[in-house]
Amino acid sequence: MPVAPEHRLLLRAALLEGDAAAAAAWAEWRSQVDIEAIDEPSQRLLPLLARRLARLAPHDQIRMIVRGHYRHAWVRNHVLWRDARPVIVTVHAAGIPVLLLKGASLLPAYGSDWGARPMYDIDFAVPVERVDEALEHLTALGWKAEHGLSTESVRWRVVPRERGWGFAKGEGRIDLHWHVLAGSTGPHADDRFWPQLIARLRWELQQ
Repeated sequence: MPVAPEHRLLLRAALLEGDAAAAAAWAEWRSQVDIEAIDEPSQRLLPLLARRLARLAPHDQIRMIVRGHYRHAWVRNHVLWRDARPVIVTVHAAGIPVLLLKGASLLPAYGSDWGARPMYDIDFAVPVERVDEALEHLTALGWKAEHGLSTESVRWRVVPRERGWGFAKGEGRIDLHWHVLAGSTGPHADDRFWPQLIARLRWELQQ
């Protein structure tokens, strides 16, 4: 999917080496976009820019708006991890391999900054042959399948057809996956992912 020009400018402002080039990208973005009407992808990119904006545009009046997006992401991400971590610890302690995916797995790439990348949920995968056990742990811990499905419906109707499903508990949101990639759902499609998880999960569970 091509990156929209305004999103490309935000990425350049956040990631380019050298403040002069990044400041030029920010100024161009500001000249083109109404901060009161930015789209969702732009809102998701603003937290990544928050720490740098004090240098790029110290007198820009929307710095506090950008900082607000960062603070919201920081708080929301911590709430999501607070609620998901006991599930991951329980599943891992039961001897089921666990692999974090998407936003939570990318934290080291953002300097372990919980506010730099907004998340909607915590995604993790288990081997497809262990998904029944993982579902039992989720149910025992009070998590409910989204869209009104029962755990049995997920087990018999969803697992053979999808690569994952969402679960909720209070403010918490989890996506349980049994295949890592959307276009690769064969019986051995995920085998190469699992040797990478041992050292990786050690870091994640310390957060």
